[in-house]
Amino acid sequence: MKKILSVFLCIAVLLGLASCGKSDSETPSVSSKESSVSDSSDNLSGTNADLSTDLSVNTSNETDLVLDSSKADVNSSSSSSANPSGETTSVEAKSTVKVTIPEGYTLLRISWLLEEKGLCKSDDFVNAAQTAKEWLDLNEYYFLKDAFNAKNVCFYLEGYIFPLTYEIPKNSDAKTILKMLLNGTKNRFTSELVLRAQNSGHTLHEILTIASIIEKEARTDEQRTMVASVLYNRLKAKMPFQCDVCINYCEGVIKIAYPNKFTALKEYYNGKNAGMLAGPICNPGMASINAAINPAKTDYLYFIIGKVPPYEAHYSKTYEEHDAFWQANKDRLTGK
Repeated sequence: MKKILSVFLCIAVLLGLASCGKSDSETPSVSSKESSVSDSSDNLSGTNADLSTDLSVNTSNETDLVLDSSKADVNSSSSSSANPSGETTSVEAKSTVKVTIPEGYTLLRISWLLEEKGLCKSDDFVNAAQTAKEWLDLNEYYFLKDAFNAKNVCFYLEGYIFPLTYEIPKNSDAKTILKMLLNGTKNRFTSELVLRAQNSGHTLHEILTIASIIEKEARTDEQRTMVASVLYNRLKAKMPFQCDVCINYCEGVIKIAYPNKFTALKEYYNGKNAGMLAGPICNPGMASINAAINPAKTDYLYFIIGKVPPYEAHYSKTYEEHDAFWQANKDRLTGK
């Protein structure tokens, strides 16, 4: 009996010693500091200094965030990962790309921007825009009626893509992206705006054409309405616009996009012939569109706007006055 008790006592002692060498918990310790997930999306400002090509734009670009509601469910996707404790955590993955289109960008420059952002090929976007009449629901995009009826245009949708900041889902094709951009335009081109344009005595296409020249030439609201006045006065007098920005569009856009059609198309865009251009030379902002609808009332036929701060403007009724001012002030106005 004593032997049996001794065995039990030995076993109890051994069990007690084993428990003393064990910690309260077998779970490994985990740092309380969570690992951060970096968002690598670009933070584009309205000035877009890194995208200087084709820029002669104002820096007052509206930055409303426009997202096609049908794509809202793809703003972010969740992925799960297990931490060392075996618990599951949720990580938000960015699935859209922010794209800011500044005022004054051309359709061609927009196509380059989309390719730079890794969204779609430039050629695919241009092709989608040029064939939009065949696949778009024009009842939904009523403001495009004039665009597709215009003659001798280089890009049908030039002037009809409103400058905004857009949040575009990754892996979107060119047609989907174009519809998103046009939805942004539709939100701005209200029936009231279209009616105001019609009441001005011009079609929306003509208003956008004038506005696009204003966008490239003027820098302030006052300059915009004054430049609009000069352009309309020249139309009334059957004078050509003779604006350098028209030549720039021919050389910097048409010649690049359609070199084989350059000779024919430039006659409708270079501003050397009397009458309205075939279409817009860029995509203007609302300030320029409003100026085209409500120009100042003047008798001026010429204007000069300095190329360097403070961007001084001068307006003349005669060529002699215009040329005299230019000759006397060109070094100061150009910063030379």
